[in-house]
Amino acid sequence: MKLTWHRPVRGDFDHERLWGGVILLAAVTMLVWFGLFALPTPSCLFKESTGLPCPTCGSTRAVEALLSGKFGASLRLNPMVPAGAVLVSLYLCYAVVVVVFRLPRARLQIDDGMWWALLSIASAGFLGVWIYVVFDGR
Repeated sequence: MKLTWHRPVRGDFDHERLWGGVILLAAVTMLVWFGLFALPTPSCLFKESTGLPCPTCGSTRAVEALLSGKFGASLRLNPMVPAGAVLVSLYLCYAVVVVVFRLPRARLQIDDGMWWALLSIASAGFLGVWIYVVFDGR
């Protein structure tokens, strides 16, 4: 795995601009959905059809709790939400800084063996959260 810094040139795909925009759009949507209009929480189609909670069950309520400042409640509902919120916030800060100040962009070069290791770790984490959600009784 190797981290390099790349100054964008015309025609390069701008990940920071794209994903920063997606994150901002998602954040505004959540704030409008939960804060401004207080719309109902969508139901989980997986749980409705199988009777089992999906790995992301509790995420919507965890986001609501996080937006209300209830970090502990958010963590109990689904541990992926606060962890993901921290990572997404850090990426958004990075993306805004490099886009606004036209700084070089970080690029991670990962070899095939490392991809499999990262995929295995992510899968194990996802499975662990699902087991937590299933046995927590949601």
